[in-house]
Amino acid sequence: MLPADHVVLLHASTDRTESVILAAAGTADVWRWLRAPLKPGLAARAIETGEPQFVSDVIGDGARSAGSSMRSVLVVPVILRSTVFGVLEITDEHGRLTRRHVTLLRAFADQCAIAIDNLRSDKSART
Repeated sequence: MLPADHVVLLHASTDRTESVILAAAGTADVWRWLRAPLKPGLAARAIETGEPQFVSDVIGDGARSAGSSMRSVLVVPVILRSTVFGVLEITDEHGRLTRRHVTLLRAFADQCAIAIDNLRSDKSART
């Protein structure tokens, strides 16, 4: 459904200075639980604005030719109780992601928010 080389669920700290990768699949699997400063970029912009960020660009010589390749990145905020919890990020090294995939990843981000909220509710009910 989503042509991607990796998928990452990134959680942003409350003060938006740090991030941690909570879940990862594909080539990003090795990054799980990686903590890092939240630097300016697509993820930070999606967290700040609450809006999806999409980039499709050429890697290589700067012009679409046999010596270059396409890469596309889509970052969608995961909104939990009116607050941005973090983002879902997918990257495709073959440039197959399009704006049509925004709707699909947004729906998945909504499902992630519901699952996270349910988990938090279950955890607080047990304590």
